[in-house]
Amino acid sequence: MSLPQYGARPLYCPTGKGYFIGDIHNEADKLIELLAIIEPMLTPEDHIIFCGDLINRGIKAARTIEVLVEFAEKYPTQTFFIRGNHDWMLESYLVTGNTNWLSYLQPSLANLMAEWVLPDTTPATISQALLDYGFKEIVSRTIPYYETADLVATHALLEHTTCEMFGLSDYEEDYNDRANNPGFRYFLERIENGILWDFADENRPIPDFKKFRIHGHQPAHHGSPRIFKDRAFIDTGCGKGNRPLTCMVYPGKQYWQSSK
Repeated sequence: MSLPQYGARPLYCPTGKGYFIGDIHNEADKLIELLAIIEPMLTPEDHIIFCGDLINRGIKAARTIEVLVEFAEKYPTQTFFIRGNHDWMLESYLVTGNTNWLSYLQPSLANLMAEWVLPDTTPATISQALLDYGFKEIVSRTIPYYETADLVATHALLEHTTCEMFGLSDYEEDYNDRANNPGFRYFLERIENGILWDFADENRPIPDFKKFRIHGHQPAHHGSPRIFKDRAFIDTGCGKGNRPLTCMVYPGKQYWQSSK
């Protein structure tokens, strides 16, 4: 029996493998190193999925964006970016002028101003600079989550209690009856805020969730991914000092890392 689709958008179904990359947080050098490791392995059938939080914490925002734009241009039909909460902070600032997250954004904005020789860091100036440097290659490939028939990848962790509150145990029944329910919402759309922000107990399974889960967002203190039978957590603390950037491949669950 095929599993119900958890999201409203079309499934992404590579005929090859999925390469899932954890939170980068402006660590351009580690990103370059990791891409150099995995690129020789890529085939035209593979997908490369960045699991969010491209920016903030580290200071090399301009170089990180340039590398990601170049990569997306090189693999235009294979590259996907899941929106992370730090990416959302930048979007909120640029679109609305919201300065609530400015303390997080300031190092990134300052680096963009310095490296791209900008007069200031106002939303209008940063937005134009991002356009000039090809940021649309990232924005046009940004998705709230990545889903195939076998797996779901989100930025933040799916928290067990939240899943139950939003009806995961009844989801398959609701899904099968969706034609008769004009108020039906796909499960991951019900918890759209949670998949940006939630933290959770990684050791607690979610039995009703039938697809393999891949998450970033929640960094490990020891610099290693946590890979279980039904789930994987691939944020290994990149951007928090002496910790690597990680890429996990699915199926197979092998992983590669940059140096620390």
